[in-house]
This record gives sequence, structure tokens and C-alpha cells, in this order.
Amino acid sequence: MTDSNTKVVGTLTNPYTPRFGRIPPVLAGRDEALRKINEVIEMTAAGRSAEIILRGPPGYGKTTLLRWTAERLEGDPRIEAVMVDPLEVRTGGRLRCLMADRPTFLLVDDADSLTQDALDEIMSLSHTAITEGVVFGFILAGSPRLMLHLFELHAHDLERSWGKIQTDLLDSASVRTALVQPLEDAGHQIHLDQAEVDSLVAKTHCYPYYIQCLGYALWNVAETSGRKVVDSEVVDSAKPEWRRLTNAMLADRVCKLKELGLLPFAGAVARAFSDVRSRGWLDIDYEDIDRVILECDADAHTRQVRKGLEILGYIRRTKRNALFSEPGIPLLMDYVLDTPAFEGEFEARRGIAQP
Repeated sequence: MTDSNTKVVGTLTNPYTPRFGRIPPVLAGRDEALRKINEVIEMTAAGRSAEIILRGPPGYGKTTLLRWTAERLEGDPRIEAVMVDPLEVRTGGRLRCLMADRPTFLLVDDADSLTQDALDEIMSLSHTAITEGVVFGFILAGSPRLMLHLFELHAHDLERSWGKIQTDLLDSASVRTALVQPLEDAGHQIHLDQAEVDSLVAKTHCYPYYIQCLGYALWNVAETSGRKVVDSEVVDSAKPEWRRLTNAMLADRVCKLKELGLLPFAGAVARAFSDVRSRGWLDIDYEDIDRVILECDADAHTRQVRKGLEILGYIRRTKRNALFSEPGIPLLMDYVLDTPAFEGEFEARRGIAQP
């Protein structure tokens, strides 16, 4: 069998294969989110219109939770999941056609893209369900600033929504479970001591996408070795593949920052965070973020720049104070500072001639 064929087979059978919205073999650390989703489903099935606002940076598992919900409702005679994108909602009657008077639980990803008309359509269906006793519920999933977007569209009812879920980094115990259990379930023996397992957990930064990447690399090496053992040798052999996968995702984020004209600002913000970290701080208030943006480009629209950085998962609001920000996707700021194209773009934006 050729190497290319081996790679294809490994991708098809590897339970960790990183893929947009793929449900991992062990959905660790999401018990509270799954409990809340189940409760809202039961409320909806009982005839009480209910909704969930699901927020989080890219790679934190929002689409995975949507797909888990769709699978959870498969075969449930009481209610049917309908997964749509914002464009399908924008087409007016298309959404009502999809529902066709069935008991429906609507799942909308990338809800930051909803227009006023699209959101009005969803809210109209929800109000109709309440007044006419129709079974209808929904989940809107989007970036950490989704609630702000909905507020700007005057969806004030959703501010009081009972079902708010914010996806976050996993705790260390959940990362260990997500990494180890699928391997053990498949018959692999884990020959690593606690310190080695802790080191693997640290490498993922508790970020769900990195966990999938590391698990994928470990599985491939363990399978191709034919020993069904994961030891320090397997870990060392898996590192190049793991780095390739994580760097590919980081490079994709940088490309998006560049396409949107945000790369110079991203670099300036990364430098600001690097400076505060050297002084023992972990976050920066938004007034300072705005100051950094204006130092990069005095004509910049600070609110729009911050919005773009938040949607791409570059920064996010802290839990302790919504007026402060912290890095979003782990390692992304470091990657931006290491990107060769960054220096030239940053200096060019500031009007400094290059040698």
C-alpha cells in the first residue's frame, strides 16, 4: 500500500480526524452545555417555545454542539432538527418551507451573519409558536460577540434568553479524557507516566481543535507501528504531524486576518499582550486596545477592527469583566508575530519606509 493510500485510510478510520463540526469520539468537558441543550429540547417538545444562544471563538466546539443536537434529535418523533445557514433564513419563505408545519428545532451556525430581516423571520416564527401552540425552538451559534450583534438587530427578547451557552477552553481533566479514552477504547495501551500525559495536555493549551490534532497524530503513529501502544517514542514520532496540523490552522487564521486588512492591527495587539504578559498581567482593557489600534492607523475605525478580531477568534472578552479582552485562539498571537509578512505590513501601515 502506498503512503498516500495509507494516509487516506488513516483519515477515514482515525476517530480524531480534525474536521469542521465533526463530533469527537468523546465529547469531554461539555456536560453542562449538553444538559442545557437537552433541557431546551424537552421544553420545546412540551410546547414551550425555547432557544439557546451559543457563543465562542472558532475551534471551541460550537458547530460540534450543533451537530450533536441534530444527531440527538434523529429518530425523535416529537421534534425534527433543521440545520440552516443564515442565507437560507434570509430567503424569507424558504425557512417556513423547510419547516412545513412540522415540530421543529432550528439550528443556525454563523449567526453573526444574520441580517435584520433574517432574524425578524426567526423571531416571527417563535412568536407564532407561542400564540398558536406550534412546537418550535432554535439555537443560534456564533462568535463571542453574538449577543452584541443580536442587540444591534433589536432582538431584545433574546437578551433575557434562559439558554445561554459560552464554549470555553476545556479543563485539564477533560483534555486527558478526550486524548486518552478513544485510544484505550480502540485497544491501545497507554505507556506514559503522569508527567508525560500532563505534558501532552499542556501542548494542547486545552483548546478543542488542538486536542483533535494531537489525538489524530498519536493515533496514526500508534496504528502504523502495529504495536497498539502509545509511549514516549510514539509521542515523539507524532510531533511533526501535530505541528503541521496546528500550523495549518494558524496559517489559515493569518490569511483571513490579511484578507480583511486586520493583520497589522493583529500584530500591534499581539505586541501589546506580549508587553503586559512580561509584567505579569493576562488581559487588556478595551480602551487600551483602541489606543493600540489608533497607534497603528490613526484613521482606523476601532469598533470595526475589534469586531473583526473578535469574530476571527483573535481576542475575546474576559469572563470577569466584559470591558477587558484576552487572547482568543491559543498560540495565534505568537504565530502572527512570527509571520514574515507581518513586519512589512505593519510598518507600511504606519508609513515607515522599508529598506
